[in-house]
Amino acid sequence: NQVQSAIDATPLGGSAQLYAPPGTLIVLDGTAFTITSKSISLVSSDEGAIIDGGGRSRLFTLLTGAALELTGVNCTNGRATQLSPLGPAGGAFLIGESNLTLVGAFVTNCTVTDNSASSKGGGMYNYKGNPTFTNCIIWGNETIAQNVRGQGPPSYYNSIIEGSGGSDNWDNSFGTNGGYNFDSDPWFFRKSNPGDAPTSVGDFHLLRGSLAIDS
Repeated sequence: NQVQSAIDATPLGGSAQLYAPPGTLIVLDGTAFTITSKSISLVSSDEGAIIDGGGRSRLFTLLTGAALELTGVNCTNGRATQLSPLGPAGGAFLIGESNLTLVGAFVTNCTVTDNSASSKGGGMYNYKGNPTFTNCIIWGNETIAQNVRGQGPPSYYNSIIEGSGGSDNWDNSFGTNGGYNFDSDPWFFRKSNPGDAPTSVGDFHLLRGSLAIDS
């Protein structure tokens, strides 16, 4: 996998910026991208790149000293189970665990949907990290708990976060409300069921009238 190879080639304590042309489909081979003690930025544009876990693995595992920045990337079909490395939490993102610490994950102009975890955090499980979500959609991730769970302080700005209550009725268990957040259906062109992953049914373009358009 070219992305993991680029991550591995980045020296500890170093950084790398990766670019994926819009429309690029990156399907994982059953193993999550894993980042430790380095900073990685993955950028796309326009309609964005897609990272697809194929319903077989988590998408990203961020460990000690890791920093991840995603811009214009759609994260889908991630899955965490009892057999997943580091356990069944965080279908798309697992941010730290036990005594691990990290710099943070920054997700901008991204969609996190149709991910599942058999324990906690279908979209993300955060432990002692400081993730920031700006202009993002976290919606339709299946889990026993909610879309976003963990013990660190995530921050959200101008995003659609399922179950959060939106800025007007914010649920503080989700983290910090940076303002202009919504808890409303983003109106995907075609929804899919994360329990059906892997699937190609979903189409996450937005319908006219979606709160996520030009917001």
